[in-house]
Amino acid sequence: MRVLVTGDSMIKYVSHLLKERLNNRCEIDLMSFPGIRIEEFMRRLASISLTSYDIVLIHVGTNNSEEYVDAVVRKFVCLFDTIFRLSPTIKVLISGVIPRGPNRFRDDEFGENDTSYLFQNRKIETINSELRRLSLSRRYSFFMRNPEDWEGCLGRDGLHLSYRGNEGLANDFATQVRTDLKHVTSHPLACHPWSLV
Repeated sequence: MRVLVTGDSMIKYVSHLLKERLNNRCEIDLMSFPGIRIEEFMRRLASISLTSYDIVLIHVGTNNSEEYVDAVVRKFVCLFDTIFRLSPTIKVLISGVIPRGPNRFRDDEFGENDTSYLFQNRKIETINSELRRLSLSRRYSFFMRNPEDWEGCLGRDGLHLSYRGNEGLANDFATQVRTDLKHVTSHPLACHPWSLV
C-alpha cells in the first residue's frame, strides 16, 4: 500500500512521527510545499504521479484562509475534480484547516491584544464545515479534530505547529490512514480494477 501525504508547511515535520505510528503498515511519501495555496498546489499535481498511490492525504488551505469563504471552497472543489481526473481510483483524505492562535511575536505585550485570529478562526470553521458537507456528495473523506483540541499546539506565531502540535497532527493522520487502509485492503478490487489483469 502506498500513501502520499502532501500539502503546505503544516505537514513538514510529521513524516517520521507518522511512520512510527503506522509501524510500516504502508509505504509513506511526504511532499511539503511551504507557503503553497490551493490553486498553486493544484498546478503541482500534474507533476506528481498520483496513479502510483493508493491513498493521498492532503493538508492545504492554511494560506488561503484570509480569502472569502466561497472562493476557498470553489478552489477546493476544483482541486478534488483535478485529483479524480488525474487518478480516478485513488482514495482522497482531506485534513481540515487548523485554527490559528494569537501572534506572540507582536510588540503589544506579547500579542495579548491580538484578536485578529478570532475572525480568521470563524472563517476557518466555516471552510471546514463546507468541506465536511461536500465530502458527503464527493468521493473524499474529510477529517479534523475539535478546534479546542489545538490549544497549546501552536507555535509563538499562532500559525505553525509546536512539537506537541506536530505529534497531534501525526496522530490524526495515522488514525485516518489506518481506517482507510482497512477499507482499501478489504475492498481491493473497488480501488484497483486493473488488478484483474
